[in-house]
Amino acid sequence: ACIPEAVAQPLVELFTSAEGGGAQQAVDASRLLKLQRMKRLTRLIRLTRVAKCLVSGGSNPFQKWLQSFRGIRIVNFFCCLGWTVHLMACGWYITAAMHTYPENTWVARRTVNAKEETLLNQGPYEQWVHSMYFILTVFTTVGFGDMSAFTEAEIYYVAFVMVVGAVVHSIVISEVISVVTSTDKLHEFKDNKFKVVDAFATHAQLSDSVVEHMKAEITYRAQHLMENSQDKSDMIELITGKFFPRWFVETLPDALFHGRVKSNHFLTFAQDLTPSRDFAPPALVCLLAVHLDQCEYETGEVVFQKLDSAQHMYLVLRGSFANVAIPSPTGGTDAPASVLKAGGNNVMPVTTLQSMEGSDPWNSTDYKNTDYPLLAEAGCPRETDRVYPYRSYSSNNFFGDLELAEKSRPRSSTVRCETPAGLCLVLSKDAFTSICQQFPQYAS
Repeated sequence: ACIPEAVAQPLVELFTSAEGGGAQQAVDASRLLKLQRMKRLTRLIRLTRVAKCLVSGGSNPFQKWLQSFRGIRIVNFFCCLGWTVHLMACGWYITAAMHTYPENTWVARRTVNAKEETLLNQGPYEQWVHSMYFILTVFTTVGFGDMSAFTEAEIYYVAFVMVVGAVVHSIVISEVISVVTSTDKLHEFKDNKFKVVDAFATHAQLSDSVVEHMKAEITYRAQHLMENSQDKSDMIELITGKFFPRWFVETLPDALFHGRVKSNHFLTFAQDLTPSRDFAPPALVCLLAVHLDQCEYETGEVVFQKLDSAQHMYLVLRGSFANVAIPSPTGGTDAPASVLKAGGNNVMPVTTLQSMEGSDPWNSTDYKNTDYPLLAEAGCPRETDRVYPYRSYSSNNFFGDLELAEKSRPRSSTVRCETPAGLCLVLSKDAFTSICQQFPQYAS
């Protein structure tokens, strides 16, 4: 009703016939003005909220898990195709409904049975089914010829449907073929790793049980391993190049890993050791974040063992890690792998360290001056094969750096995760050396 006359007149001429002279045109105009009821169709815009929910839910772990199945993705593509066909079918029916004489439209020309009853006298469901059928034949370029456009309005609309159908049909079919014929990236990654395991098992003559255990570990960690296997040269070029202005690069350290890299003691201690005690350059924090990989540990899982070759250092994000050993009156000794097995009963709480001035902690009743954990207060049994923590690394702390700095030095102690779901950022030896070369003021 609020459409200006200059705009309404072309719409009248487009969607109505010129039969009947001026009186008929006036009737057509009044019918067109009644189309204000169709403003209810604008409520379909609310469906964009559903799309927003789907987009925002893309980071949902459950939704990611569903999308990992190829069958689910194929169903999604066909649902998109069906929804598009439905919208076009509704428009095809509306095109007929807007005619002054329904007898001239496709609804009246379409017969539904041997008695030659037309679709015009059928219910909404039958009309919707035939409309969907016609649009689908246009989308798939089949074109049986049993239904076709006749009036000008129908010709215009069918031409529009042809253009939309060519695009939508091509996209959906190509994506479905791609999903069906291609192997999922995660499965491909696991298959490549399994081939390496099989080759190593043949070379080293491993038993089937050991091979199955290795493959099970790869399957469990495949997603994390694949994410950390990406080429990082492009990331480094992005940070060190001219892609971002200087002011933006300076804001990145506060956002990298939610600011946990910048606040880690590894950087704050390095700043304190420089002569001017300058803040760490943003480029240093950014490059460090590029090379860091997240790694999660279970309770009692060994990060590295004494005399291992030093290949990484660790920045603690969550949980507690500790140097562990078997205590004795003559000093601590390293534990064998059988004792350090993850999930075993040898995980004891991290206890307070005291200075060493006492005697045998098992025979002494005074635990105040011992270098061993407070066994009585911790409720620990007196066992010679029990492993105890003696130095703890909690959130924002770091460990494993000294052996990297001294390249030929092996690990001097064993480090183990002491709490559930411990999380570290892991820096490789090559990345550590490269960063030290680029920032020599912090290397020493």
